[in-house]
Amino acid sequence: MTTSPTYLLSASSLIASKTMLPQSTAEGQELSALSPGIFDFVQPLHELMSRVLLSEIVDTDPAVDAMLSAAPPYPNSQPLPITQLAAEVSLVKIKLAKARDVIAGLPDVSRSAPAQIEEMQELRDRIQKQKAILTDLRRT
Repeated sequence: MTTSPTYLLSASSLIASKTMLPQSTAEGQELSALSPGIFDFVQPLHELMSRVLLSEIVDTDPAVDAMLSAAPPYPNSQPLPITQLAAEVSLVKIKLAKARDVIAGLPDVSRSAPAQIEEMQELRDRIQKQKAILTDLRRT
């Protein structure tokens, strides 16, 4: 009994074969090491700004101090004196710099949008051709 070969196609295999995506970037950073935590800098920035605002409010109104001590905007957040702002901001700057480096290290990040749109259309056309071939193979 003879069996016909099975053809498996996936979008990721088509894209990888077309663009030849490397498993690592030029800097040696693995693409699989990307995590959403790298790009999560909004919450730490908001917390930092809240702490600065908290220190200004606490200094001017003791009633607000009592209210905020009962329910601070962030757990374990303490008012941030303006003299310590530079040290705290540097932590957020480091996180932003890491995110910028990760983005710069991604393949094809420098390609223009029209070039990417053109490649996507080529891939769609290729998928349609391969689907037609598979349909013909199923009929035979």
